[in-house]
Amino acid sequence: MGVDGHGAGDTGPLPGGDVPTLLLRLSDDGGYLCTAPGAEFSVILSLRHPPGPVVGYQAFVRFDADDVTFVRGTYSHPDPFAVLFAYPIAAVDGQITLAAGILPGIQPPLTHDADLATLTFLAISGAVPTVVELPSHNPPSRLILSDDTLVLPRLVDSPWIVPVNGPPDPCGCFRPDVNTDGRVDADDFGLLWECLSGPQVTPPAGGCDCADLDADGDVDLADVARLQWAFSG
Repeated sequence: MGVDGHGAGDTGPLPGGDVPTLLLRLSDDGGYLCTAPGAEFSVILSLRHPPGPVVGYQAFVRFDADDVTFVRGTYSHPDPFAVLFAYPIAAVDGQITLAAGILPGIQPPLTHDADLATLTFLAISGAVPTVVELPSHNPPSRLILSDDTLVLPRLVDSPWIVPVNGPPDPCGCFRPDVNTDGRVDADDFGLLWECLSGPQVTPPAGGCDCADLDADGDVDLADVARLQWAFSG
């Protein structure tokens, strides 16, 4: 799965080395699946290309609380960092702050690529891809080197992280494609109109499961709005 985008305040390439990078990646490197509502999935915060001996870091992770619920977070403890400055890991208003460092005189600085923490979320709805990212932040996400230098790493987002654990959504990754033919067009509007039943009313049987775009058990004007947004977008 590819990643793209980066936050403000990024560094350029360091002399004689690669750009230090903080990135979020799925726990399954083999690809991704969409998920049915209620499934858990995990993302891993990783450090790539350390710019020197790293003795600590601080990072800020953001997610859309309308699409996912934060379940738990675990540091890669005690390796690479044994001192946890933000523990236990908790989410506040859709943001998670992570901070950890070495035990001075006992633990060596980090000089290699490493996984820093694993974050687990619960998918509220499988109707849209979930978003988990490293945003620009003040103070910024940063690395602390052994000489107390602060380095701003390149922040790599994974804006289309989708769950990899749990049952796949039979309606596919992009539910506004009501008839699952790979396009969002007038045919989808026609099918959704035939399935329209109203709030808290079970939609008609036969072909209407994927018309429930927000996966709330009915086909109503909220689903129409989602389809209009997808069609215009």
